[in-house]
Amino acid sequence: MTAALVVIDVATSYGAEAPITGEGGDSLEQLLASSERLSGAHYSVDIENNIAHLSGQVATLDQAELIASSALRVDGIYGVVQGVKVAPSSRMSDQAITRMLSKSPVLENADIQVAVSDDGTATVSGTVGCYDEIDVARELVSRVEGIQRIEIDATIDPFRLRPDGAIEAQLLVQFSDDPIISAREVIPSFENGIVHLSGSVATVAERDRLLLSSLVTGVMESDISELTIDPNLEIPGVKEKNLQTADILRIFDLVIDADSRLDGSHFVAGFVGDRLVIDGTASSPAARDACLADARALPGIRGIDARIELAGPALSSNN
Repeated sequence: MTAALVVIDVATSYGAEAPITGEGGDSLEQLLASSERLSGAHYSVDIENNIAHLSGQVATLDQAELIASSALRVDGIYGVVQGVKVAPSSRMSDQAITRMLSKSPVLENADIQVAVSDDGTATVSGTVGCYDEIDVARELVSRVEGIQRIEIDATIDPFRLRPDGAIEAQLLVQFSDDPIISAREVIPSFENGIVHLSGSVATVAERDRLLLSSLVTGVMESDISELTIDPNLEIPGVKEKNLQTADILRIFDLVIDADSRLDGSHFVAGFVGDRLVIDGTASSPAARDACLADARALPGIRGIDARIELAGPALSSNN
């Protein structure tokens, strides 16, 4: 068994309160220290049997998900039990969040509304042109302080055309959300169905990841001829993992087994395209939320469609 306890207080500094020992600990600390998005976060990471168990409190869902995605980029960490909580907070009004989304160039042709319940659940509804716009809307809502969870109840109208500026803006949001790429200076431009990427990355694997992730809805081809490789940018022990669908599903099973909050629950996962589909039964609403949080931390997925039942009616969710 390999275990490491990482205790980090980013409210005062980017670093661990105590030296980090164990496989992946030093690399994770360095990667988290490179982020400017974790102000006010208090959390710990317990690495055991290649699974990172996260706990603590942060201001936004975006911060919790950043910690998880950072851990998954560390060599030797293959799954995350997401136990980081979002602190209750006075938050923006529903109208203000809806206005924020309407001003995003990614969602220029979308018609989206956001309603937040008393328990901090934000429901995103309306009409968009593709799943990519749903993912961006979710990401932007996750950056609002106090939002505890996000439910999607939006309709896709494939006849809504996407302007070129929306595609460029989507790529910028995606890059800013990536714990490695956000530290690089990668600039996208889009014209005539082709995305052109310029800037520097540390490895061929990072370049290949950018190539694949830039093929969003509306893109026919990605040009990476202006993307250079600079090994000096690399953080030791931090790398892209070339995981296949079967690998990700095995990791899902390992994480579910490792999460004690899911005792008495049963889940089965599969893929439809690059979206994870989860069926099963949760022992409680809290167990359902825990399963979805763990699943969202998995590498290589572009969204979750869940059909999770309690003892009563089914709880369907697109996350």
